[in-house]
Amino acid sequence: YFYKLLYKYLSFYIRPEDAILEIHPQNNLLIRMFQTRKIAVVADEKTEHVGGVETLIHLHDIQPWRPDYIVLNGNIHYERDIQRFLEELHAVCEPATRILILYYSSLWKPLLRVADWLGLRTKTPEQNWIAHSDIDNLLLLAGFEPVRRDNRVLLPLYLPFLSQFVNRYLAPLPLFRLFTMVNVLIARPVFPSEQIPKPSVSIVVLSPFAPKSLTF
Repeated sequence: YFYKLLYKYLSFYIRPEDAILEIHPQNNLLIRMFQTRKIAVVADEKTEHVGGVETLIHLHDIQPWRPDYIVLNGNIHYERDIQRFLEELHAVCEPATRILILYYSSLWKPLLRVADWLGLRTKTPEQNWIAHSDIDNLLLLAGFEPVRRDNRVLLPLYLPFLSQFVNRYLAPLPLFRLFTMVNVLIARPVFPSEQIPKPSVSIVVLSPFAPKSLTF
């Protein structure tokens, strides 16, 4: 149920004609739901095999692949050097590429640990729990610009009628939004040619003793 919710939210941005790529997924539950024109994963030794999905071994293998969207499902929680990881990702992006970053709210950290202990959730090596401002700063240092952020999923377990009502109608409300579990952040790569030039400044000195104003 939880991954169906994630797929539903990401489908707001990913169109059927888009090519998508997921980096080091912990499982294949999300990526196999998409029915776009081209799907692939960058896998490591811990990645589960995804049937019918192209598997790339190295991040630089995506250069001829040209994905429209790159999905990072919780990657920032177990990357040792988040900035370096984002910089490596920026090196293989094109201007039209968009990064979809899914990360969890730190308020849910105790509940997620309980879910791991009860076996209700696939265990992942999360170590980093950082704030929105920290992620924005890391993206800026790595050459990305945040475009949009959504707060989703207030009730990750399926309860008939209740789950749909809570996640669809209550989660978007201002007060309840503070307690949502998943943050969906869209970022785009920024290249030197897109940087805004520094504005020039003119200083005008008006003096009653001067015949006219002086501009420096």
